[in-house]
Amino acid sequence: MYEQQYRTPVRRVVVYRDGRFRKNERQVCLETLSGYQVDLVEITKSGPDCFRFIEFNKTENTSSQPLPGSYVTLRERVACLVMPSAATVPSGLARPIVVSHVHGDATFDDILAEVYKSAAIRPYSDRHTRLPAHSHYADRRAGAELATRGEIYPSIPGLHAA
Repeated sequence: MYEQQYRTPVRRVVVYRDGRFRKNERQVCLETLSGYQVDLVEITKSGPDCFRFIEFNKTENTSSQPLPGSYVTLRERVACLVMPSAATVPSGLARPIVVSHVHGDATFDDILAEVYKSAAIRPYSDRHTRLPAHSHYADRRAGAELATRGEIYPSIPGLHAA
């Protein structure tokens, strides 16, 4: 479809993983997509790297929610990113997500921008999502399918962003 619309072949593929890549998933992605430039990105909602932020005004001695799109770099190619949904948090602190660019040569700023912008895609609601659209709806679908079988969404203790 992309090639028909833009009359150019796909050159880069970005794979977003809700959580961390497990076992040989990275290798499988790289082998399967060997004909493309590949970037692998982990998106984590919880864990030791998910800090809460506040915006503090020193001159007025007041605090508020951070601006959506704000981020704090934790280490190379890993950052806590405040998503658009932070603007709607009625009280308490915004819950950022951790974005880890684990493979590829796209700039980290480009990766953060794409993750942030994709949270604005919301075909079924007026509300922003905390996760990028592709991860949000995949996560909801997986949880719904498990619920119909009487199962709960799996949780793996200790598996958080690196």
